[in-house]
Amino acid sequence: MSLLESNKRELDGLRCYYNKTFTNNWDQIFTLRNHCSGQKSQALSENIICRLGGIAEYILKNLPCEDSLYEGRMGAVIWLCHYADFSHEARWDNTASELMTEITDDITLGKLPVNFRYGLCGIGWGMIYLYFHHLLENIPAEVLDIIDRAVMTINFENVSDYSFDTGMGGVLAYASVRLMYRHPCIWDDKIFSDLEAVATKIYGDQNDTKSLYFALVYLDRYKSSSDRIDLRPSLEELLDETIFLPKDEKYWTFSLIDGCLGSSLSVMLKRKEDEKEKIG
Repeated sequence: MSLLESNKRELDGLRCYYNKTFTNNWDQIFTLRNHCSGQKSQALSENIICRLGGIAEYILKNLPCEDSLYEGRMGAVIWLCHYADFSHEARWDNTASELMTEITDDITLGKLPVNFRYGLCGIGWGMIYLYFHHLLENIPAEVLDIIDRAVMTINFENVSDYSFDTGMGGVLAYASVRLMYRHPCIWDDKIFSDLEAVATKIYGDQNDTKSLYFALVYLDRYKSSSDRIDLRPSLEELLDETIFLPKDEKYWTFSLIDGCLGSSLSVMLKRKEDEKEKIG
């Protein structure tokens, strides 16, 4: 993401554009989305593909206690679901389901923060991501209600953190995908209006690239009820572009974003994408 933060000229151009008028100029938004995903290497690492089974075992041996999307069990669930689909081994689906049950149990205890990196918005985004990619059949209604109510507790008049990881950028990421999910949202008009005001401020004077991207997506989805299939949740919005994985696992970090989960998942997803292109 350091590359993204340096691209101030393009951010300023987008900001100027949206301050003049709000239209569905998706070329602009997808340009920003492509920057969020980075420039992936076209050369797949056969070494990583051959080590996926070992990485799966590493995940099981090193499962953290926390439930977060980035460095916690929600990230492990996403990795295991994709690996089950990739390897056609049902046992990994079963493991992911068990972890998901533990996560939902923790959510009902009401002890998790609301933010994206460490808390409910990231977990909720991850669940909706799995649903739209046909890796999760449904999300318990009570879980979404808990996350939605947590967003409602935000004091929007005193917001000072607009970052993606711990601030309003991540909340907008969850809100953007939440509007697409079939379970009715309990937010009232004031919450939607508050989120719109936050999104407007982010593209008006903030430089967090991910926050800016999700502000634009939220505004379009809220204003026009857009349901574009190509704007449904994608891990490319989050993953670091690095696909390097040290040979010795003692140097690995347990992270979906910039650790062994993210590096290997990038390769796995690219391989699946290439296979689909060959078929059709």
